[in-house]
Amino acid sequence: MDSVPSKRPKQLYVPRPDVEMQCFRCKAKYPATSEWFVKNVFKKFGLEYCCHQCNRKKQQEYRASNPEKVKDQKAADYHKHKDAYLRRATEYHQNNPEVNRLAKKRYSENHPERVKIAARVAQSKRRSLKRTNAGSHTRADVELLIKTQNEKCWWCGCKLSDKYHVDHRVALSRGGSNSANNLCITCERCNLSKGKKLPHEWSNRLL
Repeated sequence: MDSVPSKRPKQLYVPRPDVEMQCFRCKAKYPATSEWFVKNVFKKFGLEYCCHQCNRKKQQEYRASNPEKVKDQKAADYHKHKDAYLRRATEYHQNNPEVNRLAKKRYSENHPERVKIAARVAQSKRRSLKRTNAGSHTRADVELLIKTQNEKCWWCGCKLSDKYHVDHRVALSRGGSNSANNLCITCERCNLSKGKKLPHEWSNRLL
C-alpha cells in the first residue's frame, strides 16, 4: 500500500536580499525579501513566487469578477472576528482624529437625512436610558415608519416636513417603551401639543 505523502513542511521566512527570485506572473526578478514578494510558509524562503504588484492586480481582478462572493466573505470574516475589527477601528479613530472628522463631515454632506434621523434616535435613547425605559429602536425603524405612514403625520395626517418629530405614543415619562412599536412620526405641532398626555387624554383617540 502506497504511503500518503506528508504535507510540505513550513518554511521559516528568512530575508535573502543576496538571492534573486523571479515572479511567475510578470517574470521580473527581485531580491528574495517580503518587501518584494508575498509571504507563504509553504514555499521556498517562506515567500510566494508572486511579487506584491502582481498579487494586488490578481486580487483586484478577483474582486471585480466576484463582487457578491467577496461581500459574503467579508461579512463572514467580520462576524467571526468582530471584536478584533471593532478594536482596530477604535484604535484607528483615536490615532487619526482629523481623518475621522473629515469622514464624518463627508457622510453628513452626502446623507443629511440619515444623520438627522440618527440624531433623533440617539436623543430618544438617551432619554430612555435616563428613565430606564425598556426597548430600543434604530434609524431603519424610523425610516420604515415614515414610509408606512406615507410621509404623513400619524395624528393629523398632514404632510411631514423636514422638522418632523419621532413621538412616543405612550410617553416615556408615563412608562411607555422606547421600542419601535410605541413610536409614530408626527408633525412638530402635534407632538408639542400632545406632550406627555396619553392619546385618549389628548384627542380622545386610541393608539
